[in-house]
Amino acid sequence: LTLGDNSNVDMKKVANTLINEDGEDTNRVIYLEDHDKASTQQNGRIAAKVDPGGNPHDPSWWALKKSAAAIGAVLTAPGIPMLFMGEEFVSYTAFKYPVPHKLDWSLAQSNKGITKMVSDLAALRANKKGNSGSLAVHGKKNGKLLLLSNDKKDKVALLYRYSGSSVGDCIVIFNMYNTSYSNYVMRNVPKSGTWNVVFNGDNKEYSPKFGNFGVQQKTVHVNNGVGSVMVPPYSMVILAL
Repeated sequence: LTLGDNSNVDMKKVANTLINEDGEDTNRVIYLEDHDKASTQQNGRIAAKVDPGGNPHDPSWWALKKSAAAIGAVLTAPGIPMLFMGEEFVSYTAFKYPVPHKLDWSLAQSNKGITKMVSDLAALRANKKGNSGSLAVHGKKNGKLLLLSNDKKDKVALLYRYSGSSVGDCIVIFNMYNTSYSNYVMRNVPKSGTWNVVFNGDNKEYSPKFGNFGVQQKTVHVNNGVGSVMVPPYSMVILAL
């Protein structure tokens, strides 16, 4: 996430980690920042690494997008999600050991769109509307890779989360490159029908710097395993059946 050039990102490794193909405990705790990783002794915050010297009250597009990608991965992958304090409003301040800095709670207003994004993803994770039960499953394997684009400028993974019931299956689409797709063709989708677009990470509700690409698409029709979806640049899209 902190690479300046994502052309070398191996999306297969990313996808296998997110759907737990590496054989880890299905009750694993998943996170990208904690008091060690985000500390002054180690890597610091993702947003600050991406936007060195930047202003957390006005984060760069890349700081916002990469922070959103980290949060999206944590809140949609199988396991027990953990967000570190301040992730929900794009804190740039590294955790100082042994006496941490106080959180700048004014960032919750400055970056209120990202806070809303976290709330929306958490609601999907918790299956608040009854249509995303597969995201709430942990303790057992319930994900598989449907499709992968992994060349220099196409970095897209389609991950299928299955609920074990007639409703609640989800497709999580990760685009980890600054390329948009007006007609990304999904293949190998196990269930035909009308899938609802329940999350688009490029929604301007989450930041005025985002592009609203694809937000007009509310449904995706899948027939014989094939459907077409709009995918915004460096963003996540979630479909629910």
